[in-house]
Amino acid sequence: MIYILLPAYNEEASIKPLFSKIDAFFSNELKVEYKIVICDDGSTDKTVNEINKFTSKFPINLIKHRINRGLGETMRDLIEFVAEVSEENDIIIRMDCDDTHEPIFIKGMIEKIEEGNDIVSPQGLLKEEVWRD
Repeated sequence: MIYILLPAYNEEASIKPLFSKIDAFFSNELKVEYKIVICDDGSTDKTVNEINKFTSKFPINLIKHRINRGLGETMRDLIEFVAEVSEENDIIIRMDCDDTHEPIFIKGMIEKIEEGNDIVSPQGLLKEEVWRD
């Protein structure tokens, strides 16, 4: 299982395109089971409403903060949740919820994990590709 962790704060406009990109990538490119774990950090817009529109279409777990608690606490809650439900060989990918991280980088990150790396950054993949050219 691959878990996609998404911290969210006032991201109502980015939810639909991001979820669609993630699902298309996993359905067409990787063809493996995944789950989106998203934590709404007390958004004041309609982020939660947008997320709820997709809970029957995509594999989503939603964690909600009543008030904004910040990125650190949001990430801690996401990681604690996945630590409780994941198994030893599961992979955790952290992405931004504002649709600035492209799911295409997930494949290279997974390959690096499977090579024995514990932590992989998409920035590291970019540097490595540039260096190889």
